Amino acid sequence: MIRRAEIGKALAGLLFLAAFPNRSFAVDPSQPFSSYLKTHLTNEDGLPAAVVQDIVQSRDGFLWLIGNGDALTRFDSRHFYTFDQPIHVRTLALAPDGDLWVATRDDLERIPAAALNQFGNLPGVAYRLPKNNSVTCLRFSRNGALWVGTNTGLYRFDGGAFFPAIPGPVIIRIEEASNGHLFAVGSEGFIEWDGSQAVRHPEIAAQLGVEADKVFDVMEDSHGVTWFCTAKGVARRVGGSIDKVEPYGIEGRGALQAYEDPQGSVWIRLGQMDCIGQREAARNSRSPAQG
Repeated sequence: MIRRAEIGKALAGLLFLAAFPNRSFAVDPSQPFSSYLKTHLTNEDGLPAAVVQDIVQSRDGFLWLIGNGDALTRFDSRHFYTFDQPIHVRTLALAPDGDLWVATRDDLERIPAAALNQFGNLPGVAYRLPKNNSVTCLRFSRNGALWVGTNTGLYRFDGGAFFPAIPGPVIIRIEEASNGHLFAVGSEGFIEWDGSQAVRHPEIAAQLGVEADKVFDVMEDSHGVTWFCTAKGVARRVGGSIDKVEPYGIEGRGALQAYEDPQGSVWIRLGQMDCIGQREAARNSRSPAQG
C-alpha cells in the first residue's frame, strides 16, 4: 500500500527540489529561512537520473517522472522503476479518467490507468505527431480537452487528431485560468486563448520590464492571484495591480515556473540557484487584498 503522505512529501521534493538543479520557494518569500522545508531525493535514494524534466502523480499514488530527458520512471515512495519503453520521453500529463499521456520524440502515447501498476512494457495507444512537430508540454483543461504545446504552436488533440489553435510560436508552458481561458507562453511571449481566438499580451512583458520571450510562465492560483515568472524574477497581479516580488531584476534570480499544490501553497521554481522550498498554509498565501 502506497502511503499518500509520503508520496505528497516526495512530490514536493522531487518536483521543485531534487528534480531541478535550481531553487524554489513558496510564498511568502519574506518569511525567515528557519521556516523553510527541504525534501531531497538523490541517486543514493535510487533516483535514476541527475535531472528530472517532468513529474505527475497518478490516482493510485505513483509518481511518474522523466529522467535525463529520455526515460520514464515510476516511484512508489520507496523504490524507483525505470521502463525500457517508451523511449525519448519529453513530457507527461494525467487525464481526468486517470490515463497517463506520454509525449515522446515521435508520438503521443496513452497508457490506460489500469496498467499503471504493471512492470515491463506498458500497453498503450500511440498517435503520430504532425510532421516536423516536437511536443514541449501537455495540459488537460477542466473540460477534459488535451492541449499540446509544440515547437510550431498550440494544438488541441481530439479523436486521434491534432487541431491547431495558435499556429506559429514555440509553446513552452500551458496553464488554465478560472474562466477557462488558456495561458500559453513561449517564443512570442504571453498569449491567452479565449476559446475562439488568440489574444497576445505584449503589455505584460513591458510592465514586467522584460522581452516578450523572457516571460516563462503565467499561472492563476485558486485565490485569483496571477503569478508571472520571468527572466528577472517573480511578479503577481492582484486585481489590476502588478506587484514585483523582491528582489526583482537581479541577475540569476530568474523564475521559470509557478505551481500551486493541493494545499494551496504556491511554489516558484527559480533558475541557477540552490534548491530550497518553503511551504505555507493556504490561508497564509492569500494576499492582503484578499483578506
